[in-house]
Amino acid sequence: MARQYRQFESIMSSTSEGFITADLEGKIVNVNNAYCNDLGYEKSELIGKSILFLSESFSKNEILKDIRYIKKFGSLSFTTVHRHKNGTLVPFRVNATYDDSLEERIFAFFHNISDIAEVSEELEDLRKSHREQERQVSETRQLLISVSEETLRQIGHDLHDDIGQILTGGAMLAADLSKSISACCQGAVGNRA
Repeated sequence: MARQYRQFESIMSSTSEGFITADLEGKIVNVNNAYCNDLGYEKSELIGKSILFLSESFSKNEILKDIRYIKKFGSLSFTTVHRHKNGTLVPFRVNATYDDSLEERIFAFFHNISDIAEVSEELEDLRKSHREQERQVSETRQLLISVSEETLRQIGHDLHDDIGQILTGGAMLAADLSKSISACCQGAVGNRA
């Protein structure tokens, strides 16, 4: 039995995931280095403490309710947040199981999901940025449409004015030409007589 315990301890100390053993009251009985590193504590600072000491997600009643559930059904997976020694919050995905082979204990693996949380925050920031860019593109499109409409109106106005001047000039030339032709024709008729 002692050999099995040493093997168990060796496995738990070498895993990269946090691991704690707790009694049925939620008091931490053992903890591995990975869990200590994730939260900035020494083992001696955590052993004997209630899980409630670290939990930011659950009340004492909720923790005890989860322990009863794990004891009854054998296991439970959930997401929780624990407070780092420096005050920051660390999100974990927890897989907890019940074992009564030696003593009644809850064994829980804590997978630090900070990277996933950071990626989620980055994705949300990207979504916000994308929505802002879409808004700016829409506003720019509207501005271009209004500028284009105004430009078209101005071009139409300018063309109307230019064509109007050309037509007026053409009408004046036609009138002058008509007078000249009339005068020339009257002069030619007068010379024959």
